[in-house]
Amino acid sequence: MWALGSLGGVRVFADLDEDIGGGGQAFAIEGEVTGEISRMGGRPRQIVGVDTAKPISVSTGLYLSGGIAVRRHVVGQLSGGSEQRGLLAGFLVGDTTGVSEVTVDAMRKAGLSHFVAVSGSNVALFLGFVAAVTLPLGIGPKRRALAGLLALPVFVVATGYEASVVRASAMAALVLGARLVDVVLEVWQVVALAIIAVLAYDPWLIRSVGFQLSVVATCGVVAGARWPGPKGKVARALSITLGAQLAVAPLLVWHFGSVPLLSPLSNLVAAPIVSLATLLGIAGVAGLDVSLVPAEWLAGTVIDIAEVSAGWPQIGWLGLASVSLISPFLLRLWRRYPGPAAVAASLALVVVPFPGRASLEGGEVAVLDIGQGDAILVSGGGGRFALIDGGRDQALLLERLREFGIRHLDLVVMTHGDADHAGGLEALPGRIGIGRVWERGSPHTTATSDRFLELAEQFGIPIERPETGSSHRFGAVDIRVVGPGRRFDSLNDQSIVLVVLGTDRTMLLTGDIEVVGQAELPDLRVDVLKVPHHGAGTSDPDWLASTGAEEAVVSVGTNDFGHPVQWVIDVLEVSGAVVRRTDLEGTVVVDLGG
Repeated sequence: MWALGSLGGVRVFADLDEDIGGGGQAFAIEGEVTGEISRMGGRPRQIVGVDTAKPISVSTGLYLSGGIAVRRHVVGQLSGGSEQRGLLAGFLVGDTTGVSEVTVDAMRKAGLSHFVAVSGSNVALFLGFVAAVTLPLGIGPKRRALAGLLALPVFVVATGYEASVVRASAMAALVLGARLVDVVLEVWQVVALAIIAVLAYDPWLIRSVGFQLSVVATCGVVAGARWPGPKGKVARALSITLGAQLAVAPLLVWHFGSVPLLSPLSNLVAAPIVSLATLLGIAGVAGLDVSLVPAEWLAGTVIDIAEVSAGWPQIGWLGLASVSLISPFLLRLWRRYPGPAAVAASLALVVVPFPGRASLEGGEVAVLDIGQGDAILVSGGGGRFALIDGGRDQALLLERLREFGIRHLDLVVMTHGDADHAGGLEALPGRIGIGRVWERGSPHTTATSDRFLELAEQFGIPIERPETGSSHRFGAVDIRVVGPGRRFDSLNDQSIVLVVLGTDRTMLLTGDIEVVGQAELPDLRVDVLKVPHHGAGTSDPDWLASTGAEEAVVSVGTNDFGHPVQWVIDVLEVSGAVVRRTDLEGTVVVDLGG
């Protein structure tokens, strides 16, 4: 149960285990806030933990209880099913707990994340629902406006006080209140008064990225709707979308470093689908279960659009400046000659600067910068690739693979089941083609490795358990298995150990093997060493030096383990190796072809 109270003069939420009954009841929780207080909107508001100690006064009211009941009902109806149902909950009340981090990231990169931020369109749908419910009562327009005004706080609570909902609800409240007193407000007056009222109530919201984006997007929508361009529904929808996207673009670059260049196109396609899915979702949670089937399918279509659009170009400040210079000319041209303007816009994409795609030649190995973990991409040339491990972060792994334009992998190797090696691999089946998977986790399986292998089986990907001596030749490289030779008690020592042979140099990929596993490997002399276990102090210094590597790569990110330890770096440098680190250098590319 959620409850609204106060903590040092700041409004907070507590998530309680037990229902406290009807609205208006006051009670106390004996405890002390533990953990951290997260931000909802602009100000810290949500208690994440309570332990026995000091009392916290918490009370509920009619609106709070009603809003919580609505949210619980919606989430309860849509939880525990497919990701598509989880996305429906995002459309309705902004709850994305049922949506994978990969999909959330894809929607952000596609410029579609605002659809799960719950904003003006959701408020309009909610008020439309209230009007439909009150219409059979035979009451007049003013009383329906009053009903909508009284119902708005329930929706604000149900959506978790999303900054965009607070802004949209303030605008709706102004319009409904003006209708009650027979006053007509111009749209820019509504926008300005709503922003002033919201910031007067909670000045902290000015620091909320969600509120900033909501405000400028609204201004862009209004400007786009009033732009005197070609008439027609498609033209109007495009001008509104362009207005919103151009307005938020500087903020997106400022806060996130880039903005999707073609997001107006993906929004133009996705917006009507989201609206229809939301309407069907409302009907479904209201009791018409059959409507959830098409709503789920439509939500899945939005996911497909996001995953395709996520791979489209992203631009930074330079690209945004170029678009800003070109856009006024194209807009003026479009007003008079829509056809030639569309052709000119297509040609303009050629001159808009955006980050180029990285590439790997045959025989090159990229130790990807995926934070604390391992993900190593091997190129055989001719568009053929192998991936050894996938780090922990699914969205980040997909982003790194997109940077190299990877759409198919001949081979994926899961060296062992640790989450920082296998976690990211869960994102691959169904999104990137996989020829086959190598794994030798047994008996050291983990929940992470099991999930990846189950997904691979569902998508019909062959799973093999290569023995020592197995090899995979593709293009300019040969990948050979040199360990483990037996079962080990340690999960790390059970790592698959590989030697990658290029046309001129060799590289040893070691997973997380430690002293015992290293001692049982054959004598190996290589040109490049992927340092075991992120440079942890679990290696044999004599073994490290014995590899004879002239180059050593440490795949590591910010961590609390002290990786890499200094003595490992010292041993490698004394033995003559140049040490390279992904936490300092980013993705490290090694050439095995001379």
